[in-house]
Formats: sequence, structure tokens, C-alpha cells
Amino acid sequence: MLERDKFVKQTTILTLGIILFWTLWSSLVALTDTINFFQALRWLPTEWAFSSNNYALVAKSVNVYATPGSLLPLTLFFLIVIWTWVIAWLFWRALFAYQVDKVSYLQKCYVAFLACFSIEALFILADEIFIQYDFEHGHMDRLGFKLITFLVFWMLARDNQHLANQNMTP
Repeated sequence: MLERDKFVKQTTILTLGIILFWTLWSSLVALTDTINFFQALRWLPTEWAFSSNNYALVAKSVNVYATPGSLLPLTLFFLIVIWTWVIAWLFWRALFAYQVDKVSYLQKCYVAFLACFSIEALFILADEIFIQYDFEHGHMDRLGFKLITFLVFWMLARDNQHLANQNMTP
């Protein structure tokens, strides 16, 4: 019984660590993309180092179809920024749910991961549409890493639930 409790505690710490990592990473991505968006609008100086510089990549990708001067790159980047904040918020919500509402904790984690996967999947599709094969490999790698961490998270959470259910049965 003691070994089981120790295992549950260790795997809980590991699963919370995975969620904490993705919470912090997605928050940093959202913040640096927001700064870069404000730079693209000329609301912040372009010399700021804490910036993703992703707007230039979006503009370059979209301009494959000869749309210089259009609002398409700015609009697409704005949508990316909004989606990155949604992802960050979903991970923060999942992280805090562990303390507040353990019943919905896993479901909130799954929703956060799903949103996290979705942006990479959309980037991969956009890479194909805008013929940006050099970027596509990076997006595929990142999606793969996200899927691997999710699978580890899911397996550990499943084992924890199974062990917790065993503790409840007489």
C-alpha cells in the first residue's frame, strides 16, 4: 500500500510538471508573439529583443502568392496571437483545476492539449498551402513532441486513476 501511494505521488508530480511546462511555454509564446504583433503595428520599437519575430515569417509565407501590402499577414498573425493566448489560458485553467476541482482536472488538461495540437496542425496545413516546406518540418517536430508529452501525461494519469479506484474498493 505504501509503495502504491509513493508511486501515485511521484506520477502526480510528473503529470503536474508536464502541465506546468506547457503552461509556461505557451504563455511565453503568447507574450512574445503579442510583443511582435505590437511591433508589426509599430506600437513598440522593433529593437526589443524579447519578441518572437514570427510576424516576418508569416508575412514572408503569405507573400508567396504576391499579396504585399495586404492586411492578410497582419490578420493571420493577429489570429495566431489570439489562439496562443487561448492555449495559454486553457493550460493555466487546467493547472489551477488540480487544486480546485480534481474531477474536471483531466478533462481540462485534455482540452488544453487539444488546442495546443490544433495550432501545430493548422501551421502544418498553412505550410502546405503557402509552400513553406522548410517550416513544415519544425512544426511537425513540435507537434510530435507535444503528442509524446501528452501520451506520457495520459498514461500516467490513467495509471493514477486506476490506482485511486483500487484504493476505493474494499
